[in-house]
Amino acid sequence: TGLGSIQIILLEIGAGIYLGLTMKYRLHYLPLILLGTTGSSILLICLTLLNILLLGKAFFNILILGFRAIYNLLFSVMNFTTSQVGLGSWWRSIYPAARHLADLTLTYWLAALIIVDWFTLLPVVIIVYYITTFLVRLLGYDVRPFPDGWINTFIQWIIRMLIKLALALGLGKFWLARTLIKEVRRQSIGLGRQKTSK
Repeated sequence: TGLGSIQIILLEIGAGIYLGLTMKYRLHYLPLILLGTTGSSILLICLTLLNILLLGKAFFNILILGFRAIYNLLFSVMNFTTSQVGLGSWWRSIYPAARHLADLTLTYWLAALIIVDWFTLLPVVIIVYYITTFLVRLLGYDVRPFPDGWINTFIQWIIRMLIKLALALGLGKFWLARTLIKEVRRQSIGLGRQKTSK
């Protein structure tokens, strides 16, 4: 309940409509992922600016204090880690530049927030698209497989190795493992048929 959950629900609704339309028209996954990440990032920035307008200076101060706390934690971890690994002199030599960059991101917080949101949302969009594509293909709809090409070949190889390992460990006697193995094999066969029919 509250303003935060309404914003999250609106973000999920927008993402669902976007994914549904792009899957319907079988768009290639690279522009789909880049546009989805950029659109989600822009929407999160707009929601952040709306929160600043609605909640005032207190929300902005909390946002900047969060950035400062993250930087202080990161610098403390780097100080400890680099001295333990033997890179203490290297860290001391680049510390002023890193501190200057941190101060710049506090000054230009909006640009930093856009970049952080974009790089944070990129793996989220990829994972959501992969799961959605898998489930939609599981339901029997004709959508573009994700990923395809050599990435899919590599993933299929890993899956085959995991299936062999599961069968060697005796996990094939469990209902859930048998069902997952059967479904993965069915999906792989369907993907092969889809490639040969095009």
